[in-house]
Amino acid sequence: MKIGFIAADKGGSAFYRILQPHSICKQLYEESFIANAPNIPFKLISDSDVLVIQRQESDRALAGMMEQKKRGKIIMTDIDDNIWAIPHGIVDLKSFWTKERVRGFERSVEICDAVTTTTPLLAKNIGKFNRNVHILPNLVDAFEYKKPENRIVRIGWGGSPTHLPDFSKEMVELLLKLKKEYKNKIELIMLGVTPLELIGHCTYYRFTEPYKYMRFLRDLNFDIGIIPCTDNFFNNARSNIKYIEWSTIKAASIASPVTSYESCIKHGTTGFLARKYKQWYEYLKLLIEDKDLRIKVGQAAFDYAYKNYSIETKKSQYNLYREIFERKNNANNLNFDTNETKTGQHQANGN
Repeated sequence: MKIGFIAADKGGSAFYRILQPHSICKQLYEESFIANAPNIPFKLISDSDVLVIQRQESDRALAGMMEQKKRGKIIMTDIDDNIWAIPHGIVDLKSFWTKERVRGFERSVEICDAVTTTTPLLAKNIGKFNRNVHILPNLVDAFEYKKPENRIVRIGWGGSPTHLPDFSKEMVELLLKLKKEYKNKIELIMLGVTPLELIGHCTYYRFTEPYKYMRFLRDLNFDIGIIPCTDNFFNNARSNIKYIEWSTIKAASIASPVTSYESCIKHGTTGFLARKYKQWYEYLKLLIEDKDLRIKVGQAAFDYAYKNYSIETKKSQYNLYREIFERKNNANNLNFDTNETKTGQHQANGN
């Protein structure tokens, strides 16, 4: 079986949902191709038995998907954002996903043979337009290693502009309070974007290319990872990828208890869940001051991530593409046999 992956962009979402699955599928299938929309080589389209197309909403994309489905290709799509509940504070994403584009994506979902996504809440939303929805968690390239010891405690966060609304005034003030209290004993690291109020009080890094990201994280070597999330439908549909990323570098994480983090963090063992700013302050101070606890929680988090979300242990999840391909082929063969039987009976009756 040959499989073709088509990415919608070149960011982190495309890396986890398209580039990395493509790389893994090269080990699992006869061939795996990849391209970025809209520049798709003819060979990818013609040779692939299954096409996995990351979120597309245009009429042109929909027409292309329908044409390839008529030609017998298995057509799948993937999305990892709750486009039905984008907060107004995420301006760029909100302005892109207009009602017309959302409806365009819904139409593409309706014609697909199957859809993959990251979380149960997203699967529920997508299920309104296609019953054949499958959850494929994001995986990471985790491996056991000896975590280097930092001279000072490094508290880190990373994310795209879509996460900035999660840094409330109270959250920023809490981080500034800790920095003032501990001075040079701690370092705040912001990766990708940072609230303006933290400029001059943190070490800021631009995002690196997705395929270099995990190596870059190991170099940054957070001791503590923070994951503040506003409690809304958009964040509750996000995956737990930040926790899994921080865990691969054995950072002890503190997260807001939105669905994905509450479901995977065992409070006090594999991380901490902070509902109130008082708790954020308490748990950060605890981890800053207790080195042994930091190491213990970080190792437990790593063990959890490796067991449940590493490529090495979970790459078989991508056998899903073969299962969908075989299921449809078997259904088509069954329909063909049934039609032949009906035709034979029709002729035997003299009609």
